[in-house]
Amino acid sequence: STLAGIATELPLLAVLTRGIHITGSMLRKRSIEEKGALLAELVKNVWPKFESGEIKPQIFRVFPFEEAEAAQAVLERGENIGKVVLKISK
Repeated sequence: STLAGIATELPLLAVLTRGIHITGSMLRKRSIEEKGALLAELVKNVWPKFESGEIKPQIFRVFPFEEAEAAQAVLERGENIGKVVLKISK
């Protein structure tokens, strides 16, 4: 794996008990070749699992676009466990 050799320790108990959100990306400083290899791995190993349904995002609630403020309020209050989705109708 391209990610082999990256050692990181995460205090999981602290993350879970404090409701911490972790978001990040370390791709900025990587070469074009490394980014291409990571993308190829993603397409090969992860995308098929989404397509087959083996991996599914956890959706908390779907709001119509017109209720974007209510959706934002749910996020701000931390009520959601999973994704809050805005549905845009045609």
